[in-house]
Amino acid sequence: MRRMLSRRLRPGLLRRDDGVALVEMTLVMPVLLLLLVGFVEFGRMLYMHQVVETAARATARFLARAPAIDSTTTTAAQNIAIYGNPAGSGTPRLSHWPAEGLATIGVTGPVAGAVTGTEIVRVVIQLPYKDVGLLGVIGLAPPDLTAAHEERYSGGNG
Repeated sequence: MRRMLSRRLRPGLLRRDDGVALVEMTLVMPVLLLLLVGFVEFGRMLYMHQVVETAARATARFLARAPAIDSTTTTAAQNIAIYGNPAGSGTPRLSHWPAEGLATIGVTGPVAGAVTGTEIVRVVIQLPYKDVGLLGVIGLAPPDLTAAHEERYSGGNG
């Protein structure tokens, strides 16, 4: 009797699929969320790199037209990189940049003297990337965002 009852119930139990979608979603959802957060983090990193590239280009253009490259001009150029203006006021381009300081911006230019047209102003910005924390979870160190830009020095003549 028991065997017969067991045979009747078994096909019904094997065909029941209540809750299968919930189990599948429970298994797949963490992977999908991790991928989504990874894509968002990568997009955020690309955006920040683009901001650093723009800052390097603007700083090099400012220095290429400066009458002289001295400490005052260099500080104004660093303020242009961080804040977008020579005074160093307003909102920074990236929120964590002022905390990193002006040392993240390197400026090399011509020495004082006559401008021959072959001098180059080079700006290099190296800023640590502040991630949301996903890179640390998977065991990777956050990269440095590095941008370099060169302009021909005109010494205030162009």
